[in-house]
Amino acid sequence: YSAYLSILGAASGASIERAEPVSKLGIPVTLMPAIVLEPSFALTSEEVGEKFKGGKISSRSTLVVEGAGVEIEDLELDGALVIKAGPGVMLSVKGLKVQNEGWAFTDDPDAPEEEIRIRGYRVTKGETMEIVVTEPGSYTVDSTGAVQKA
Repeated sequence: YSAYLSILGAASGASIERAEPVSKLGIPVTLMPAIVLEPSFALTSEEVGEKFKGGKISSRSTLVVEGAGVEIEDLELDGALVIKAGPGVMLSVKGLKVQNEGWAFTDDPDAPEEEIRIRGYRVTKGETMEIVVTEPGSYTVDSTGAVQKA
């Protein structure tokens, strides 16, 4: 997640909050937002800067962005947000404010699943705002998350 954070922070001018270090399994860890920018959204930091401008993301947030036609401006995120735009979709997200329960990353070193034991934590998906548009066309998303065809 830290690679996406570095790219997003430098390219977009967004304010990305980092929490104070905590101990996880005896290792000091700085908690930060979990950000995934799919290759379909942007391949380079230059593309990220063109498509994601400004905003604020809290340290406990989770953001997943997928789709070549997505543009985000002045996002205020405190929780979890998933944005998916299908082929041929132009999706303009401006001034969106998201505050919800979000996703929890909880310690679970004794989990029965090997991948959870290796990673050391389990992801519990709580309340999430999902914006999914698959029908080709131009759309806008307002500050409340309402999607409208342009």
